Amino acid sequence: MINPKRLLFLNAIDKCFHDAYFENIKVSSIPLIERIPISFNISELDLELPWVITSKKAAELIKNLKLPNKIYTVGPKSSSFFKNSISPTKSSALELAKLIASQKEKKVVFICGNMRRKELPDFLKKHNIEVKEVVVYRTEFVDKNVNLQDYDALAFMSPSSVKAWSLKNSFGSLPCFAIGQTTAKSLKKLGQNCIVSKKPNVASIIEAAQIYFK
Repeated sequence: MINPKRLLFLNAIDKCFHDAYFENIKVSSIPLIERIPISFNISELDLELPWVITSKKAAELIKNLKLPNKIYTVGPKSSSFFKNSISPTKSSALELAKLIASQKEKKVVFICGNMRRKELPDFLKKHNIEVKEVVVYRTEFVDKNVNLQDYDALAFMSPSSVKAWSLKNSFGSLPCFAIGQTTAKSLKKLGQNCIVSKKPNVASIIEAAQIYFK
């Protein structure tokens, strides 16, 4: 029997994937980022305005609060917390910003972390849409060295995990897989070519790895 290739995720993934075999792939994870809730003023979450959420962590932290009539989200994980949330067909923050602009919004509440990316707020501001940011968590990097010889490929599910990896580890010659174009851009800035999964989820990354190693 051919030994499976070892695919390492650098973000936290659901327990069902840990040390599981998927035909020619064995999956494991070493999360290199932690998202820690912080105190915020609930009154800043104006119920008269649309809310914008681009991360699963932000969605988790506000899902049980009183919600506005309109919530914009990106990605299946974030969207799953809210009924009738509005999402773009393509899962990216920029596509979400384009959707918000097409709806002629004047002002939105962007619920995010302290290391949120600039694409969405910058696009909205250029289109004269006021963005009120409410930071509900902070991102911290985990200081950890990883032995490259233990793995055959690396999987990244956020730009933050790419940055965290690069602070303490090299990429060697291992192939890299990215969950979307934004994460892929972060890898390319570090000189790494990567394979982008067809869908923004763990299963799609595993499928891309299976195809790569066939």
